[in-house]
Order: sequence, then C-alpha cells, then structure tokens
Amino acid sequence: MMSMRRHFLIFLQLVICVHSIVLNGTYPGENDSFISALVEEYRSLCPYTETCYFEANHMDLPQYSLATKSCCEECFCSDSCGNACCPDRLNARLSEDELARRKHERCVYPQFRDFRWRSSNAESSYIMISRCPYEYQDVNGTRMKCERDYRDFDFNDSFEMFLPRSSLHSKILPGSYFNYTVTYKNGHCAVCHGAAHAFILWRTMIACLNPLPDFVFNNPKDISRFVESDPDCNVIFEFPKEYNVDPVSCVLRIDKCNMTGNWRDYDPYVEEACLSYESVYNGKYNTNIKYKNVHCFMCNGYEKAEIDDTCYWSDSMVISKPVPYTALLFFMAKEEMTKDYSETPSNDESNGDYSETSSNGETYSDNNEAPSDGDARCSSKSVYDQFMVINLIALYISLFCL
Repeated sequence: MMSMRRHFLIFLQLVICVHSIVLNGTYPGENDSFISALVEEYRSLCPYTETCYFEANHMDLPQYSLATKSCCEECFCSDSCGNACCPDRLNARLSEDELARRKHERCVYPQFRDFRWRSSNAESSYIMISRCPYEYQDVNGTRMKCERDYRDFDFNDSFEMFLPRSSLHSKILPGSYFNYTVTYKNGHCAVCHGAAHAFILWRTMIACLNPLPDFVFNNPKDISRFVESDPDCNVIFEFPKEYNVDPVSCVLRIDKCNMTGNWRDYDPYVEEACLSYESVYNGKYNTNIKYKNVHCFMCNGYEKAEIDDTCYWSDSMVISKPVPYTALLFFMAKEEMTKDYSETPSNDESNGDYSETSSNGETYSDNNEAPSDGDARCSSKSVYDQFMVINLIALYISLFCL
C-alpha cells in the first residue's frame, strides 16, 4: 500500500514538472527588449495570475483561502484575443499607428440616451475610435462633431454622419489569420482618421422595456422627441448581423494613462505597457474602479508600492440588465443627398474625392463607374438595399398567393 502511494506521488510530481516545463517555456516576444521587460515586471507585480507561458503558484499565496484572489484578473491567449491578450502573448511591439489608434479609442455604449441599469440599453459597449488625432487640421468643426456624445447630436446635421461605422481588416499570425473590425463612433471620427470610406454602417434600432409604442418616425429629428416621450425607451445602434465578425466589445474602465489627471511623472514605457495588453486590475480597496491592467493603474496616479497583489472576492450581487423590446428603425421621409463633408482626411489614405451621404445608412463616392448598357449594377447615385429587395419579394409573393 505504501509502495503504491509512493509511486503515485512520484507520478504526480512528474506531471507537475512536465506541466511547469510547458508553461514556463519560451514565449513569442522574448527577444524583444520591451516585451521581455514587460513580462518580467508583470510577473513581479501580479505573481498569482497565470499567463500563456507562465504558471502562477497559488500555494505561495499568503493566507490562501477561498476568499482570496489575485488583484490581476486572467488574461487571454487565443489568436483572436485582440486587445485582451496576456503580455507574453505579444509577438511584437505595437506599431506607431496602432499606439496612436489605441490612444484615441474609448469604450462606448452605442445609444442615444446615456446608459442606465434599469433602462433600455445596447447589448454591449464597444471599443470605438472616438477622438481625432492631435495633429489633425480641423475643418468644419469635425473634431468637435467626432468627440461629442450621441445625445448632443445636432439634428440639422447629416444623420448618416451620426451613425457608428466599421471597417473590416485581416491580421496574419504564424500559421493562422483572423478578421477583425475597427469601429469609429461616427462618420466625423472616420473622416479625421482617413477612413471616410468605412462602409459597414451600423443600423438604428428603437428599444423599450415595454411593448413598442405606436410612433411614426418621419425623419431623424423625431428621435429626440421619441426618447423624451418615454424614459424607458432608447435609440440604439447595432452592428449588422450578416458579417462573420463581431466588433470588439469592452467593459467601461480606466484603460489609458492619466484618465484621472493624477499621473505625476510621464513614462513612455508605462504608457506603452498600459496600451499593450489586458489583465484587469482591481485594487484591494477600490472595488468600484477597474483598470485595464496594473500598468494603467500605475499611470493614473499610483506608485508601485501601492499595488496590491492579493484581493478579496466581492460579496456584492451583480444586477442583470433588463432585456428590451427592439425593432429596426426606418424613416418615412428620406434625407436628400448632400455633399456636406468634402474635406480630405489628414493622412495618406486621402484621395481627394468627396463622399455623398443620405439617411438610409449607405455611403456614396464620386469615383464610382457609371454602369454600361446591360450592366445590372446600381448607378453611382443609387444604392442596392438588400432588405428593401427582400421586402419587395415578400410583398409580391403575398399578393400572388392572394
């Protein structure tokens, strides 16, 4: 009996050793001085959180119990982890363009009325580019229009420029690739980032906690009147479901340096580290404030000596959000085509062409080729609306069946 127990313990020890060798092996960016320094510092500041290639020894956790946890939450290792990767999952440092883009991103609820727990809200909040580059030469108040909240929209402006929009990209990794989106809070943010032709426009939805009221939307100006008429209703924006990719969702938290205004000494290393990976940090006594990672905590007014490596589980209940009734919003009267936004973007993606807009969620450009005889394509001044086509087909079928 003792012999069997001894052999079992030896086997268990071998399994643990093999597991440690697998986890504590090399990692993709170890030859990059920034990434290797970042990984070592993370392991020092968050010793009880496992990463993709390093195991945390929970047995060393002081006064380890079911009530104790690491202050740094888990990070992710999949090819599609995006902005939520562990520090040792990074293959290379972020490019200058990527760093600049992340500095201008915010976690945004795509809805007209501000988020409230007991109200109608969008399904999630999403990472959106919500600010113009610092060097952008402003024209026609584009910067102000980009950065204002949805509730502050001027309904004398073009409604399409109010809508969120996304562009589709592919990222190649060793042995694989994946598609992802870059989303702009509105058309003005896309313009000042040189992405005026980001064609995936989000759809406008109405959402209410109670069955939807009878309300006719003649034009976008009715949105404000609709929201004011019922405090439980909202207008939300939804990414089209037919694309085989989802916009990047997020949780509202401090994810950039000096969002608190309390950062004392600028350190470019800490700022890049804050933007580079995700392992949500929640200090022992700051239960209502979460940071994207421990480096974002440091660059918002805290020193290393103030970092806690162990925290207690919260005993507060998470209140679930109510699920609203929703419907796709159509306007009875369409906006006429306009040429409001002919300014050129601030980077090399500009081609000088103006883009025309209308309220039906489509963008037009003056560089479309005119269709030739027998060409089944839409003309440069019209748009193929697949939902209108489907509705017309359904109407014809119903009339035929009658």
